Amino acid sequence: MSTMKLLDPTYDYIFKTIMLDKENEKYLKKLISLITNIDINCLENMHIENIEHNIKNVKDKRLKSDIIITAGKYIINLEMNRDYYEGIIEKNSMYMHKIMADQMMVGDKYKDIKTVIQINFDNYSKFEGEKAVYRFVMQEEETKEVLSKKFKEYHVDLAYIRKKCYDKEETNLLERYCMPLVIEKIEELEEKVKGDEILESLAMKMTRLLEEEKILGLYDAEKQEKMVKDAQIEYATKIGKEEGKKIGIEEVAKNLLKKGISMDIIISSTGLNQKEILKLK
Repeated sequence: MSTMKLLDPTYDYIFKTIMLDKENEKYLKKLISLITNIDINCLENMHIENIEHNIKNVKDKRLKSDIIITAGKYIINLEMNRDYYEGIIEKNSMYMHKIMADQMMVGDKYKDIKTVIQINFDNYSKFEGEKAVYRFVMQEEETKEVLSKKFKEYHVDLAYIRKKCYDKEETNLLERYCMPLVIEKIEELEEKVKGDEILESLAMKMTRLLEEEKILGLYDAEKQEKMVKDAQIEYATKIGKEEGKKIGIEEVAKNLLKKGISMDIIISSTGLNQKEILKLK
């Protein structure tokens, strides 16, 4: 068996390539069904939507989701969150509410609005509980009454899945179907999927990706971009710590602007928001 490393599905391009491949459609349906408890028959006529959200006016930010699927009475948004940062939950929730708002712009009756489901694959542990999936709904704090069943948000803890996988702990079917997103080597994946026709087919497809030059090129480019961004954050943080001993945080932000550091990196390094930083220009 091969000891070659698989392409990492926590990178956006690989995640989308795996999930949107027609040959992996059975896997995608089964995975969604296991996470959400939606009857798999309700996912028969799945359709992949445009991942770029509609722009209503020039002030709207251009929003892009990883994957948006329509299936019967559901709209399902899949997001791969490789790294945690402050604001990521709010950003992804904004995607979900934007999908609902887009429906209301064209819908005739609110009661006919589709249920919007967001599934976040988190490459980290954010919530307490030590479990694979966290399910969130809008509900009253004391009585636990659900305000609306039209919004459902799920978070899959890939760090927890990874731990169970490599600690050789017993896994249930849901955890087993999430494991291809965290397993690193071909031989390990082949061992974990043995006996499940859908997972075996997925493993073959993931292995074949290693031979596709276009996929490898885009994957390497995304990894390189992340390495550069990480280096910029490290540099900006170092500058911020050094200069922060002598001057205020706003001066640190000014200096980072002068050095051409990008807005999102300055935000993560200083704690200031975009509006505050723009005022410093």
